[in-house]
Amino acid sequence: MKTGYLDPDVAYLLGLLVARGELQETGLIIHFPKGALIAEGESTKFNTNKEIQLGIDKIRDRISDLLGADIKRVDSGDSWDLVASTTKKTIAWRNIGRLLEDKTDFPHFDIPTIFLDKNTPQILKIEFMRGYADVSGN
Repeated sequence: MKTGYLDPDVAYLLGLLVARGELQETGLIIHFPKGALIAEGESTKFNTNKEIQLGIDKIRDRISDLLGADIKRVDSGDSWDLVASTTKKTIAWRNIGRLLEDKTDFPHFDIPTIFLDKNTPQILKIEFMRGYADVSGN
């Protein structure tokens, strides 16, 4: 199986989508569920929602160049969403759809078969899992 069109950033994006993404006619959405945890230690305080927001900004930066789309962070009530809008279906969008077997949302996505192939480079598998964990590890 060839992986020429797949690089670490695309693998990471696919992990995000498989975990909590949607493909739509006008772009894609990645849902980051909000958390209610505020953990306090002796010298530090951890606020889940604040940490999620900081992480989302880094993720947005990572995938914005890849997609060539306007990406906004949206508060949808129970989740923070990255919404990538596009006006046309570029080859990147078509390839993502093809890798996800033309399914449109995370309850129906399967792990793309390319990541199950023993010949797929380990770095691509790691980046896929990193994307998956970044959105679903909460």
